[in-house]
Amino acid sequence: MSWQSSLRCWLFAPKRCFTTTVLWLVFVGAPLVATGGLGTNDAARDRIKLRHVLEGNASHFVSVAFSPDGNILAAGNMDGTVRFWEVGSGKPTGKVFVHPEDFTNVFSFAFSPDGKKLASAGTVYSGSLRCWDVATGKELWKHEKFLYCNQAVFSPDGKLLAVSGYRTLYLLDPATGKEIWTAPIDPGFFSFLDFSPDGKTLLSGGLGFRHVRLWNLCKRQEEFKVELPRGDVHSLVFTGSNTFSIGGHGALHGTWNVEGKRVGEFLGNVVVQGRVMSLAVSPNRELLVFGTAKGEFVVFSLKDSQRLIDGICGEANVAVAFSPDARLLATTVWNFNPPRSSLKIWDISGLEKARSASKETK
Repeated sequence: MSWQSSLRCWLFAPKRCFTTTVLWLVFVGAPLVATGGLGTNDAARDRIKLRHVLEGNASHFVSVAFSPDGNILAAGNMDGTVRFWEVGSGKPTGKVFVHPEDFTNVFSFAFSPDGKKLASAGTVYSGSLRCWDVATGKELWKHEKFLYCNQAVFSPDGKLLAVSGYRTLYLLDPATGKEIWTAPIDPGFFSFLDFSPDGKTLLSGGLGFRHVRLWNLCKRQEEFKVELPRGDVHSLVFTGSNTFSIGGHGALHGTWNVEGKRVGEFLGNVVVQGRVMSLAVSPNRELLVFGTAKGEFVVFSLKDSQRLIDGICGEANVAVAFSPDARLLATTVWNFNPPRSSLKIWDISGLEKARSASKETK
């Protein structure tokens, strides 16, 4: 696909404006520039390429993930399905996993670390949680009792499946679906979970939640909680082995360590257009990307706090994901007139060179 056939309006900020104070001042009033490329960083703009546009339907994609081997891209849809594409060719595999219940949106799904299973959470009124055999498409087990079940995450070793419901956090055995442990959480319709890289701790929070909680899974107890006055949590993710970040409305709330102390300044002072709907960290913990309800996606270097890329990929961008080797980035694209959803796969393999080049010019 040529850039001419995919002309977008991109949000620019001047090079070198990477300090927290300048970001607050410059980014809010930055001009919109029509271009076929991308940019915040001049070097980065030339080193990210659009590889595939994967067309959807009138319903919207709300979750996205690469398979652990990086060969398949999967997306959850508001029509209650999970669909699959070959990453290399961009062609659909023809495989579709279906939640047959009414009013079901697959807001969350996850591959097991070995890539053999996929757990999908069908939210809204169905409370449906299903586990699938990825190779055969066979349903292995299901739960239909989790009201507002909208998040499912495998532990790094694949031995636990964490699931959030309306008022309850569940740990399940991925092999059987049996409950191992439950804990009460704040009531809310949209919640988020993430395991620490070592699998010993779990984050929970959500829209309308007053707290983001950190759970010690060895002791099976709450370790501490971060209070947010407005209950404004739209996304959360571990950004390192012992640090995590929280996204909200119009900003990243900041970064905390596993002792509950706020750390760093940069990620706590990033202003964006609309809600931060999703956060993702590359497997090597060097890049952070988030997507917003206004269609923006932003890529940061966690190594040196550089803002590498700002882009608009549609009228809304509610899900983002890195490939296992951190060379590709997937973004969802929502357009409303006419209603249409698609996915974009970006080749970001040149960003490391861009980061180094920008650093040398400062």
